[in-house]
Amino acid sequence: MLRAILFDFNGVLVDDEPIHLELFQRVLAEEGISFSAEDYYASYLGLDDRAVFAAVLQAAGEVATIPRLLRLIARKASYYQESIRERGYPFFPGAVELVEEAASAGRMLGVVSGALREEVEGALRQARIRELFKVLVTTEDTAGGKPDPEGYRRALEALNALPPLP
Repeated sequence: MLRAILFDFNGVLVDDEPIHLELFQRVLAEEGISFSAEDYYASYLGLDDRAVFAAVLQAAGEVATIPRLLRLIARKASYYQESIRERGYPFFPGAVELVEEAASAGRMLGVVSGALREEVEGALRQARIRELFKVLVTTEDTAGGKPDPEGYRRALEALNALPPLP
């Protein structure tokens, strides 16, 4: 029997990938680096901000020091919050209803995302579904980003829903 459902956030619950692309382009342009939509969707979609900025800087022949990456991530996060204040979180049609139905059917729910915790929390609160999620694992909770399974493992452990070992 299915006991738990883990959702990704960006591109699954919330249709904000175009916003992320726009903000990566804005921050990188401020650094003098061009970044195309084609490159984003072909090579960087699904990666967390740290991985995207590090890879793009390296590809541009720039140094991706930790302090520089942290500044770029903070700037993009600030722009993201500004954008969300203006537009709200763009949930996919039916996403909120799916979460509500899964919770009412007794499924334990979690989010595993490369997004920042404040982004995930803010969106779930806006949709009034935060309390339906037993666990959130965000970029701050893991050492590596996807496709590393660490985030999913942490969420399943928190839900006490790990599948049996083979």
